[in-house]
Amino acid sequence: MKSSEQLLEDIQFPQTIFELNQLLQIGDTQVAHWKWLELSGGVLSQYVIGAENRFNALLNWFYKEQGFIAADKDYFSVHAIELAQVLSRRSGNATSFALLLWMLAKQLDLKVDIIVIPGQFVLRADLDGKQVYVNPINGEQWSVERLHKQIKGELGAHVTVTDEMLSCATDAKIIKQLVQHLKASSLLDKNYELALKCSNIQIDWFPDEYPLKRERAFIVQQLGCVTAAAADLQDFVDNSPKDAVRDAVKLQLKLLQDTTEVFH
Repeated sequence: MKSSEQLLEDIQFPQTIFELNQLLQIGDTQVAHWKWLELSGGVLSQYVIGAENRFNALLNWFYKEQGFIAADKDYFSVHAIELAQVLSRRSGNATSFALLLWMLAKQLDLKVDIIVIPGQFVLRADLDGKQVYVNPINGEQWSVERLHKQIKGELGAHVTVTDEMLSCATDAKIIKQLVQHLKASSLLDKNYELALKCSNIQIDWFPDEYPLKRERAFIVQQLGCVTAAAADLQDFVDNSPKDAVRDAVKLQLKLLQDTTEVFH
């Protein structure tokens, strides 16, 4: 049986963040691309001798000279993830900043990876044999102990932090996680059309992950598509006999089946 990482590598994911935006039809892809070219060209001025010096120069340039700061009220909004807006406003969140720094580091021949921990992305830089962890929201360097504390804060103090939790994410895993972040942000924004696009893509990629069907049922119900929601819930019930929420979903399904669908 293939591991989850091997299964990810078998899926034809978009090759870049810009391709994903185009696939989801969010933001102005052309604006995002041109602003990225401007930023990625400008970062070359930080190409100094020594990987550690170059990485520190990148962080200083990104946060201080370019003025990227954490979004305030809309930190969890799609606005803080979608690249055209992030690049225009110089405002984003840990997800968008991690992606930008990850791509900019490649321009400077730096070995920087993304670690996907519960709640956010973290950067890991390998600098001439020295590993450095960075919180992308503000460029603060984290010790391993601080990283462990962050994970335990999300999962519980009883959790043992494993090497797998701290492993570098593949490009495929990053794209998968980005879609999840976009879906969550869309739901908070009540942008159900975008949430549905994200959900459909996830189900195309992972048709056997039936909890995704349950999540999509909620989304399409918000759009008035009760029959479609009921079909997704039925699929979940039929294929998730051991899921802890199955009985609750069966009750929800019964209510939906008694509801008249709203047509648009």
